[in-house]
Amino acid sequence: MINFVICEDDRVISSEVVNIVEGFMAKQEYSFSIGLVKDSTKGVVDYVKQNLDKKNIYILDIELKDNKNGIQLAREIRKYDNNGEIIFLTNHPTMVMYVFKYRLKALDFIDKQDDIKRRLIENFEIILSKYLKTENKFITIKCGNRTYLLNLDEIISIKTTNINGKLRVSTIDGQIEFYGRLKNIEKELDERFYKSHKACIVNKNYIKLINKKRNDMYILMSNGELCFLSKKYIKGLVKGME
Repeated sequence: MINFVICEDDRVISSEVVNIVEGFMAKQEYSFSIGLVKDSTKGVVDYVKQNLDKKNIYILDIELKDNKNGIQLAREIRKYDNNGEIIFLTNHPTMVMYVFKYRLKALDFIDKQDDIKRRLIENFEIILSKYLKTENKFITIKCGNRTYLLNLDEIISIKTTNINGKLRVSTIDGQIEFYGRLKNIEKELDERFYKSHKACIVNKNYIKLINKKRNDMYILMSNGELCFLSKKYIKGLVKGME
């Protein structure tokens, strides 16, 4: 389910955005909802926390007549939803510097004086294209109050840690630690992944080198990470790489 969250205090623009979303999505094969339309930040973060199971697209006005602006709201959203798409609307293009300053991973920054409909549709097409390529290829993990929707293409490895019950997943963006069981995670993965050791699963697409020396077996991943490799699993890994 693709879910739109719109926060815009100009009623004319807010209504226009709703019409653009409905008009575009009606022609697509994806189910969608406009879950929230607000003219202030009040209640938005609470809504986000309750809807992390959806593919959220946030369309946020930067200059809100509120105690928070759109940048501050986006920072709060990113504390809980690290995967949702954020599109900013603004009358002040110079504010774009703050989007980069706070590393908000925004998809676009649209000047309200521009053709909003054209720009939004361009962004929606990019998002749907991404979803199409990776549809049903995500896993969800929970880390404290945050929920991550991880693209399998971006996962490099998953390992156990020194803390009982805690796992560490390495992705192209960094590492996340969470509580879980390796065998349960393994069930959610596909043929790109291989269990190289009882304590490690690797994405074969990121393997740079396999060291098969008997007393020093390991896998070097493309990010420089060393992963466990046991004699029990080495034959299957090498065969799967052929």
